Amino acid sequence: MLRKCLVHLKGWIALYILLGFVIQFLSSLGIVVFQKILDQAVDGTGFSEITHWIVIYGVLLGANVLLNYADEYPGAHLSNSITERLKIMALSKISRMDYTAYQNMGTGQMIKVIENGAAAGNSILFTFILGTLHELLPTILFSLFFISYYDLRIMLVIAGGYVVIFVITNVLLKYLYRIKAAVLKEQESMSRYSIRGFMELVVFRTNKKYAQEISRLNETARQIIHKSAQLQMIHESFFALFEMFITVIKVIVLLYGVKNVVSGQASVGVMVALFMFIEKIYTPIAIFNVLFVGYKLNRVTYQRFEEFLNAREDANLEKGKAVARLQGDLEFREVSFGYGEVQVLDRLSFSIARGTSVALVGLSGSGKSTVIKLITGLLKKSGGKLLVDGTDIDELSLNSYYDHISYLSRIVRYSIPRSGKIWCLTRRCRMTSCMRFWTR
Repeated sequence: MLRKCLVHLKGWIALYILLGFVIQFLSSLGIVVFQKILDQAVDGTGFSEITHWIVIYGVLLGANVLLNYADEYPGAHLSNSITERLKIMALSKISRMDYTAYQNMGTGQMIKVIENGAAAGNSILFTFILGTLHELLPTILFSLFFISYYDLRIMLVIAGGYVVIFVITNVLLKYLYRIKAAVLKEQESMSRYSIRGFMELVVFRTNKKYAQEISRLNETARQIIHKSAQLQMIHESFFALFEMFITVIKVIVLLYGVKNVVSGQASVGVMVALFMFIEKIYTPIAIFNVLFVGYKLNRVTYQRFEEFLNAREDANLEKGKAVARLQGDLEFREVSFGYGEVQVLDRLSFSIARGTSVALVGLSGSGKSTVIKLITGLLKKSGGKLLVDGTDIDELSLNSYYDHISYLSRIVRYSIPRSGKIWCLTRRCRMTSCMRFWTR
């Protein structure tokens, strides 16, 4: 799915990366020009001879300001586009999803998986991959190049030290994976249970279930808080580790530089430029280290989103006999259905003639909603025949079948405009007289 986002946004991505390289090149070139200005001033060069370098330095800074401003739009466009596109993909998946798989996941858990997955996908694609290509990679490459221009040995020490830090990072990541997976599981569990209490006030209040649910959620919340704190501390250790490494490098460069300046082997301008490049390279490498950890952890989150996107789909939506015209004859012939091991319908038989109105009445859990969902093709019977105008519903293309039926899950108790979509549906279901009564 992320690859589809990349292909869809390839023009914006190319522009974003190009701007990043140009900005970082001009920024690095500005340090070199500043070094020349400083050395010429220390050497006593006339002001008129330095002026053209100052003008060049000013132009480079001004160009950088303008390019950084222009860079904001493609960055914001890409970030928002990736998140929203992933959410649209999730809705598209729900439109094809097998209803049983949809029920098994639960609305609360599904919402959490989609929210976390879209955020993780955006972090993987925009923050890590595009962030690395747009800013971190060009900054590191140009900084190392210009450091090697001044002193190749310092560049090799920095590059070698980063390899060591990267290896340590991968070792610590194993602990982070386990903690992150546990946090995600607890978050989804909390969302799944809490949404029941939000949606079923009457049931929960009359059966005094809120105290039990709140107690369960309190325990889950404690686990989430504890594991999240652990995750944050280990995550921050990467940044601290690399900051310590850069501090050591700075002290070494300072000793090495002062010695060379005293002996006349290097100028003050070169030493200042080296420190500026080390500071410049420190930030992106430290950020990359943190982003890499975030990327690995976001893969855990996004994998759950991918599992949702790969959930079983309803094969009957497109396949089967197209329904050109619906007469309305309906027959259940020894239809059986169950949820897992719980048998809800056992060889149910009845028929409804075209043009008639029927109400299903029964106790809660007796199978009324199940019958309706079987008629709409959402649920699949385990036995018997469900005939629509003499054809078993399993042989029909459901998308063409839906062109001739309507389904309202509950009646809305407020004024409904007669030009609205709900009113049109009630007209198709021949319920307009009922709606006039219910909405008074």
